[in-house]
Amino acid sequence: MSNPKQTAIAGQKAFIVLSILLAFTALISACSEQHDKQSNERHAAPLGNKEVLEKLADAYRNVSAKLPTSPGGLTQKGKRAFIESVFKNAGYDYQATLLHIASKDFNPKIQYHKDLAELVLFPQTGLSENDLNSIYSKAEIKAVKTLRTKTH
Repeated sequence: MSNPKQTAIAGQKAFIVLSILLAFTALISACSEQHDKQSNERHAAPLGNKEVLEKLADAYRNVSAKLPTSPGGLTQKGKRAFIESVFKNAGYDYQATLLHIASKDFNPKIQYHKDLAELVLFPQTGLSENDLNSIYSKAEIKAVKTLRTKTH
């Protein structure tokens, strides 16, 4: 028979090893979830996806509810910050989406394409072509001009 003291020590060691394994598993899981969130923030919203548009619409409502004014009443830079928050809230990246849909097979005859383009182009509403550089990078300006041409 085994000694009760040895059995208790073996049980304690097993408990410690199990606790360490559980803590390590939880740490890896938390790091993985954080990485997934960061990865999603850099992903473009897919073009032509109804569920994505609904997710963005929910995010639009949630973010705009926190504003002191309607999104249309914001300055151009405020509109840009607002729409970036909308995309981030929905798990997507605004800039990546803008560049993606401008270079993708955008079809203005498809309503879901038009809806996403309208949302992406929201910050530039009311801006002349000369003023686009106040809120967009050179690559973004090219994408905005491409979408403007395709949507009009």
